[in-house]
Amino acid sequence: MLSCLTQWICNTVLHMNSGDDKDQFAIFVLALLLTGFALHNMAPLIVFAAIKHKYITASVEPESPGAPLDGGVSSGRLGDLDFAEAGILGPENGGFGPDMWRGADRALVEALLPKIPASTASPTLQKLTRRLLLSAATPPEGESGPVSLIGLRLGKLIEAGQFASAGQLAALTGGASKDDALLQARAQIALATGEFKTACDLAMAQVKSSEAIFWLKLSGFCHVQNGNEAGAQLTASLVAEQDPDDSGYQNLLNALMAKSGKLPQALPRLDIIQLAMIRFASLPLPAKIDGNASAGILKLMAEMPGAPVPQRLTAAERAEALGALSAEEVALLYAEMPFSVEDRGRAPELVKKLPAAEANALMFQSVRGQDSPASLSLALSAAWRLARASNSFATVSRVNLVPVRDMIPAPEMIGIAADAGRALLAAGDPGAASRWYEMARALSLSGNNPVAASAANNLWPLLRLAQPVAVMPDNPGEISAWLAQLSPEDRQKKAPLLLPLMSALDLATPESEWIGMIAGQDKAEAAAMPPAALLHLLMEASQSGRVGQTVLLSLACLGENAAGLRDPLLLGMIVRALNAAGLRDEASALALEAALLAGI
Repeated sequence: MLSCLTQWICNTVLHMNSGDDKDQFAIFVLALLLTGFALHNMAPLIVFAAIKHKYITASVEPESPGAPLDGGVSSGRLGDLDFAEAGILGPENGGFGPDMWRGADRALVEALLPKIPASTASPTLQKLTRRLLLSAATPPEGESGPVSLIGLRLGKLIEAGQFASAGQLAALTGGASKDDALLQARAQIALATGEFKTACDLAMAQVKSSEAIFWLKLSGFCHVQNGNEAGAQLTASLVAEQDPDDSGYQNLLNALMAKSGKLPQALPRLDIIQLAMIRFASLPLPAKIDGNASAGILKLMAEMPGAPVPQRLTAAERAEALGALSAEEVALLYAEMPFSVEDRGRAPELVKKLPAAEANALMFQSVRGQDSPASLSLALSAAWRLARASNSFATVSRVNLVPVRDMIPAPEMIGIAADAGRALLAAGDPGAASRWYEMARALSLSGNNPVAASAANNLWPLLRLAQPVAVMPDNPGEISAWLAQLSPEDRQKKAPLLLPLMSALDLATPESEWIGMIAGQDKAEAAAMPPAALLHLLMEASQSGRVGQTVLLSLACLGENAAGLRDPLLLGMIVRALNAAGLRDEASALALEAALLAGI
């Protein structure tokens, strides 16, 4: 009888969703207590467990290419209709903690979230963004704006291609909702995962009451799926009237209605609805990818079912660089390219005739086919050289991480020491990179090995930024010695970035080096800086240890696509702010990525 009663109580509570149900729930519990069915206080415990399961706690495993974040606990206050507290990361697995918005103004947070770069080539910024958006935390003080905090967070996750994490976060928001941003996010997640019926059910419900053109466009696609040509034509007319610039949608909808089986020529900028239409009709992907395509769009193109591998490769490389696809997924695509044994043997010659992504795939297969350290060194060197030419060095380094990490540095490999170290640093393994540096430094001590000396000089500043003082002791004389061996042109280019980064990480930078840098600064172009108010708030937040605000303001200051990573002054301020807020490892990793990006 006890087990039956327990099941009945749990089922009753788990089906209470509406406000009226919650009133019924209170009466229900009171009745239990008054009638003696509490069974020695067990029923209240059972009820609390059921509430916790339904509204408060969920275990998930968020998507996190390149550097997985473990699954964690999310929380939200019972009855909080905007679900601003919901999150899938806690402090124990990467979350910033429940008080991450302590002292923050909600209006400012909601104004800045749309401005943070969701598509950036910095793995550190990608991880910080995911942690910011996925952390369970008490919401900032103040009234919610026209777009809910949960809707803004989900929108950014979708833009970044984090569909699995977005789906897990959206699942915490229950069933029925009047939040249009939240509902749009749910529909986009459904489209991204091929659940077209779920997306269309939402569209048919929302198009009647919402003025958002998203629902109108989605309903047109749904009419095509349902064979309702009249409804699709009417929707096409309404969309053309309300959004005449979206020729891509019009062309795709017409192609679907005509069942032409051909991809329209004019598709200026793809979105999730258009990619869902392409997937539904099994149309080919566009030959040319928009240079401004978001990480989410690139991920969907890279994973398009049935599309030929060569079509998906370019999108996959770009999606990996932006953190939307893992290096392992790119490696699988590289391996699928149909190259023969003979092709792999002639790889250095054949790559000159191939598109960049296919050439990288051929070199990947060539690297995997080597059976000696000498041949592997040659193949890797060719792969890195090719990747630099196509601006895909970081992606190729991550895809080839295992064979490089497994190599044991030896004097006969000194020719690839600099490239191997840089590749390992780009792939996030400074420990393995330091082995190549130590070998090069040891070989250079004799004074008659210029290749070793060059490799050691090449790697020293990068490892100085990447390694903590406990591993690589801080020596003020080393930076002066390193700068002294540069040509005047190199010194003028590298010192203005390296000195601020080292200083921001609390590393010694002699005053004489700063003074020596002044002369060349008259010729430097002044970069566009973020508003002074944002920089002031950033400094205040970091000095107060307010992590959530520090990360949000840092991302906002860097601007679209994190263009600020190339500005030494702004970059130094952001690295210093992250360091001051207790994010030393993240500050160091960001400094390293900026140095690699700048060619230091």
